[in-house]
Amino acid sequence: MTESNQNPDPTTEPQIDGPEQDMPTPRPISFWFLAASGVLLLLSLIWMGSVGSQIASKSTTLSQVTPKLPAFEQYARVAKLTGLTPTPLERGTTEPEPIRGSSASDALGAIFASFAAFENTRSEGRLKQLRPMVSGVEMDSPAYRAGIRIGDELAAIGATDVNTVFDFMIRIGDVNDKTVGLVLRRQGRLFNATLAVPTDQIITAQNHGLMFATPKGLNVVSRLEAARLAERFERDFVQAVSSSWRGVYIESLGRLAAQLSRYNLSQRELGADDVGYVSLASFLMWHHDQFQRAIDNYLADLQTATISQAQVLSLLGDAVMGLVAALVFFFLSLWFHFRRQAREAEVSQA
Repeated sequence: MTESNQNPDPTTEPQIDGPEQDMPTPRPISFWFLAASGVLLLLSLIWMGSVGSQIASKSTTLSQVTPKLPAFEQYARVAKLTGLTPTPLERGTTEPEPIRGSSASDALGAIFASFAAFENTRSEGRLKQLRPMVSGVEMDSPAYRAGIRIGDELAAIGATDVNTVFDFMIRIGDVNDKTVGLVLRRQGRLFNATLAVPTDQIITAQNHGLMFATPKGLNVVSRLEAARLAERFERDFVQAVSSSWRGVYIESLGRLAAQLSRYNLSQRELGADDVGYVSLASFLMWHHDQFQRAIDNYLADLQTATISQAQVLSLLGDAVMGLVAALVFFFLSLWFHFRRQAREAEVSQA
């Protein structure tokens, strides 16, 4: 019977049982610094991307801020033109060509010439049916001082015969002088009269003092009268607009005037109290008010968008500084980690 060995080999290492045998080697502190710096770098990159996205969005919003200029559809609703039939457009076009000119004054002259044509088209047919019988004389006017009275009938302006109210209105506006001679008929007899104004004035369609029994809302604008109205409008309205917006203002008015001219034929049977009647004075005031409001709103929107973009741009500096700091921390941690590994390798080899 063999006896078991009672004396163990002293060179044999003792076997260790339990959880201590499976414990992993703890990570060095340089590893955790490197991991933390990597997370910070990732977060700073996400932050940088978010700021960049916000900047792109705000820049797009800023570029899309434009003035919402008056549209003819808005005026058509205000003036109740929807029931009228405009002149058809040329084939292949969606709106008429805007009225323009080589300069601001030329453009305004062309625009007011179109307004004159609008008024005259509306008035001509009806006023040519009326004899130029004086129905009223303004007190202390050139006509009153010339001795013209109610019931007198105009026969001529200068050497040009006058047969209708329209003839008189279109010619008196083109006098362009301080005096004008008239031939009138009173109780079947002709007599001469001279209209005269002070030396600093000229005879116009507004100051001669003669009145006729015409339908309300019918006006006649001569060529010279249209030019004078354009000059007055430029002085009183265009000059009130900021100089940087005057060109846009005239362009907007020319576009709307071209669209309005499509309705001149539909006005021939309308009076001032009829639905769809266009008052050019009201049209001009509407456009002026709408344009000023559009520019005020545009500048307010532009300021808001600019401030919003500036606020986002201010974050860019913080994001860049955060990214730089994260990169520095990451590369220092990386250098520290590899240096520690190198030292451990030297120690193990020794």
